[in-house]
Amino acid sequence: MLAVFLFIQLLAGEARCPEDACLRGIAFIDASRGWTVGDDGAIWRTTDGGAHWERQSGGTRGTLRKVVFQDARRGWICGREDGPAGASGVLLVTRDGGDSWQRVLAGAVPALEGIAFANDNEGFLWGEAGGPYSSGLFKTKDGGRSWEPVSGLAPGGWVSAWFSSPDAGWLTGRDGRVYQFSGKEWYPIPADALGERKALACHSGIAAGGGGLLIDQQNGRWSLSRTHIDAKALAQAEWRGLCRQGDRVLVTGSPGSVVLLSEDGGKHFAPRATGTPLAMHDCCLLPDGTAHACGAMGTVIRSVDSGKTWSTPRKPLEHAAILVVGRSASALPWRTVARHGWEEGVAVAALTASEETAGNGLPATLRKAGFVVAETGRRGPTWRERLVMALRQFQPEHLLLEDVPGDKGWLMDATVALQWAADPSKCPEQVESLGLKPWLGGIAWRSAGPMDSMVRVDGRKPSDRLADTVDGHVASVLADSGLAAPEESAFEGWTPLGPNPGQPWASLLAASSARLRGAQRPLPAPEPLDPAMAKALERRRLHEVLARPGALPQVDAEAASSTLPATLDLLDDAKGAPFLDRLASGAERSGRWQSARELRAMLVERYPAHPLALSSTRWLIGHESSREVRRREELSRTVELAILQAGMPGGGDAGLLARAGGKKTESPETVTRVTRETTVLDGRALARKSLETCLSREALLRASGSLAAQDPATQFMLQSARRQLGQFEQAQSYYNKAATSLAKGSPWQTAAEIELWLANRSGEPPRPAIACRQATSRPHLDGRLEDDCWINALKPLRGAGPATTVAMSFDSDFLYLAARCPGAAPDAGTVAAGRSPDSAKSSRDRVSFFLDLDRDHATGYTLTIDDQGRVADRCCADPTWDPRWFVAVAREEDSWTLEAALPLSALTGESVTSGQAWLVQMARWRGESMACCWSGAASPGATESFPGLPGLLLFLPSGKSR
Repeated sequence: MLAVFLFIQLLAGEARCPEDACLRGIAFIDASRGWTVGDDGAIWRTTDGGAHWERQSGGTRGTLRKVVFQDARRGWICGREDGPAGASGVLLVTRDGGDSWQRVLAGAVPALEGIAFANDNEGFLWGEAGGPYSSGLFKTKDGGRSWEPVSGLAPGGWVSAWFSSPDAGWLTGRDGRVYQFSGKEWYPIPADALGERKALACHSGIAAGGGGLLIDQQNGRWSLSRTHIDAKALAQAEWRGLCRQGDRVLVTGSPGSVVLLSEDGGKHFAPRATGTPLAMHDCCLLPDGTAHACGAMGTVIRSVDSGKTWSTPRKPLEHAAILVVGRSASALPWRTVARHGWEEGVAVAALTASEETAGNGLPATLRKAGFVVAETGRRGPTWRERLVMALRQFQPEHLLLEDVPGDKGWLMDATVALQWAADPSKCPEQVESLGLKPWLGGIAWRSAGPMDSMVRVDGRKPSDRLADTVDGHVASVLADSGLAAPEESAFEGWTPLGPNPGQPWASLLAASSARLRGAQRPLPAPEPLDPAMAKALERRRLHEVLARPGALPQVDAEAASSTLPATLDLLDDAKGAPFLDRLASGAERSGRWQSARELRAMLVERYPAHPLALSSTRWLIGHESSREVRRREELSRTVELAILQAGMPGGGDAGLLARAGGKKTESPETVTRVTRETTVLDGRALARKSLETCLSREALLRASGSLAAQDPATQFMLQSARRQLGQFEQAQSYYNKAATSLAKGSPWQTAAEIELWLANRSGEPPRPAIACRQATSRPHLDGRLEDDCWINALKPLRGAGPATTVAMSFDSDFLYLAARCPGAAPDAGTVAAGRSPDSAKSSRDRVSFFLDLDRDHATGYTLTIDDQGRVADRCCADPTWDPRWFVAVAREEDSWTLEAALPLSALTGESVTSGQAWLVQMARWRGESMACCWSGAASPGATESFPGLPGLLLFLPSGKSR
């Protein structure tokens, strides 16, 4: 387990500014002693009732969600650590009254959201569901010395829970619903009790959440609790914390300027002002009437009269200096945030018009990048009110807005919100009922290009505080989080949303007022950057520039790569591993898979304990086991044979020599002929070596912990490699174990059942199967679907509306695809002029076919045809794969139809015969949404490259389709 220990040490590191980390859980064991935990591994302890707090170490920089105590000596903290290979759980225990904390179950459990004990010995852990732990729920019967997964299939996992006994309680799902727990199973309460709102917290028959949701159970029925607060104001609140002491119930949330207090067990709630606008994530009530709550920017509030009045003993920051507003996290200005959040040391807040930060690892990424707090909203009718609330909550001096070309409403909403936020007569319920103060004003900026920028943020210069360049810091943070780095650019530019001052400013903070002092982060003075490190950073940047496709001729590029090890020797692990990961990702995007493989193998060898080593190992396993990847590389390893034949007759009269006088000789002219043949090299030996190397990497997975080793996504790739090597018994052994140990009906359980079904083909297959019958004659590609192979072969996709039907057929040379799509656009079926590779438009109606030849559930081919005959093709999501295939579309009343032929040699070097089985998913897309699909339900998270649960494609001999 040494690798697990080193992995944890790398993740832990040292927090840059622990004082202002968001706090997410709080607990007291008596009136004096308490703990609060949160982002960046924050653990704070008080021994004087919350007046003063001291920091403790837990050996992690993960996001800590909950702290509980069984008694005065035994306590628990749980949370999550997020990395490029996914999230894992953090579980800390103390047995000395909180003086010290030790980590348990490292690398063995998924991301955790909470922990609770029903009695001294029996308790529960809850969090994300997936992989080998599809319930997201664990139980202990021995006081926490051991934990066992609860069987079952959860709705993505759990965010909150409360247990009255080991066999009874309530759970709040990641889907926003409330579930009643009976010890072995759970079932949702009636949806009409929630409406369109999502629950975030539950406790003893009470649930709270977004949109002001507050419901309680009386006599077995759920109904809205009575809150003495303006309905319009209530709808803008989001309740996140919920605690109870007897009949007294306390609810906290966002904004934190008001809490709700009930004295009758949750039937009626009255608002109480707190004086702090920042969100409060958790709360606790003590028998003596003391109450505490914790939340954003490290804030802790306290009440000594059962929640009626509040003080703020801990408040590291008064407000934010900058509020960044973006459509999504991927559109945030990472360079600007890192420059001001870390290098300039001011508080930066985020508001995104999506809900992607809730319940995942994105808060940790935002924190590392430079944000101190992040909130979400939903772009819709109430978006302006949400913007107004954010301005009043954070009181920023600068508002940064993403400029969205073509979306005039985006900047219009912001312009109106700026005016409303400073005017107490606009959105008055926020002032009168929620206790927020009007915005004090500031400067609004929008992102701009090089010609329009008044302020420019250059990410290439080294920073003493970051010990890196801004670009390097951002790229490392995003790589560790599995997110793509921003596009290559010299800077991020900003220009005022209002009147232009006429000349560039040195920075955003140049026009800040004296109140900026309240937004200064308590950062230590930076150490000067070592000159040797500055030189190493410059060499790193040179390598990144030279690694871009086309930057250097092939010979010079190989010479440049030979100096890579020397550059890596100058970088520490925290910079070297992300640097290699960026080079590998760039090579992968440009289709240079061999280079990507070499770079990721180098990363694993040089930095085995870095979190990126695990994600790189999984990537290597996926590519080394993939038949699709191997076929693509086989086609690139060709040899051209030149057959030279000298003294051959020229042929015809043109080859006869003319004599003087015009007469021709009977002797022909001799010529030299060259015949060229291109042959694909036999790669069987290379394939076997690649598969054996793939299996050898399983050792690193085991060293990274049981969660990584047992991950079904990785295991199915390994079993695919075993099947290709002829190790069928080992593969079948895993499938048998997965089919019985994983939750019935879960994606990986049915995937295992597919393999078991293919071994004997008895009964119905676990997932939908479509027959791909051998064609007796080659179809005529005209899009009419009148050939024999399509008669009775078209099968409906699953989804709403008129059924889209699809079919497939094959012969010795081609794989044939067909579809009929009702509800066509007026111009559908009309072939677009000037079609080119990868020109299928995402805005058009289109059909995609995903083919997984080796059934590894990871890599495959994606073929997309839109309603005007444009195509797009991907091999493992790589757009540089461009096979030559043939497509025809046609119009048929209100439907459009397609017919296509793809050479089998582009997919596989092996013969395709009856009896073989691939995995397939076929889907119809309208814009960005999946309208219907072959297997499973249309998922909002599906993509064309990886469109969700695939079904079976069975190759059968010619005959009647059924």
